[in-house]
Amino acid sequence: MIVEEPVFTVDTVRPWLDGSDLIVEAPPRPWIGDDVVGLLVWQAVSAADIDRLPSLRVIVTGSIGFDHIDLKAAEQRGIWVCNVPD
Repeated sequence: MIVEEPVFTVDTVRPWLDGSDLIVEAPPRPWIGDDVVGLLVWQAVSAADIDRLPSLRVIVTGSIGFDHIDLKAAEQRGIWVCNVPD
């Protein structure tokens, strides 16, 4: 699971996923990895970002909308996209 600081922090997200097998990290962009299943972001996610993460299954954004996420690329891969504005 990749989190994008400062909106989401590793220390905040780890307890949410306690008991799962997920490792929470906050690497700099560009992201890459065959084992990344989720993104918690607040900035744009492009088709190129999605392409570099072949196991990606969900993108959550901490914004009011999600027009900064490439929804077409996500839909083509069956990736769930949602926003959590609070």
